[in-house]
Amino acid sequence: MLRSFDYAAAMAVRNVHSTDLSPEATEARSGIARVYLEQATAAFLEGYRMAAAALPHAWQDRDGEGAALTLLGIEKAAYEIRYEAQYRPDWLAVPLQGLARLVKPLLESSTDDQP
Repeated sequence: MLRSFDYAAAMAVRNVHSTDLSPEATEARSGIARVYLEQATAAFLEGYRMAAAALPHAWQDRDGEGAALTLLGIEKAAYEIRYEAQYRPDWLAVPLQGLARLVKPLLESSTDDQP
């Protein structure tokens, strides 16, 4: 579901037929898409957490949850990259950007740990 929000935001920015294509309008659309993605993701996760609060699970804190969400997101983005490359190459940027966004914090934290 989270990857679907990413696609919706990306398509809102990409599908701008007969609209203002000025740099200012493009930046405004990108900003609105970023806000949508952040708010939709936060609302979905909050609702999911509330619905699953009484269910037993393997972790008791959000570190485990975050790691699982990142792993599953990377896995889904990798599948999407393969799919888009084969069937819709003009959409390939969407999962590539999503994958980059998912791995960026991991790469930053691994370089912070090196001397």
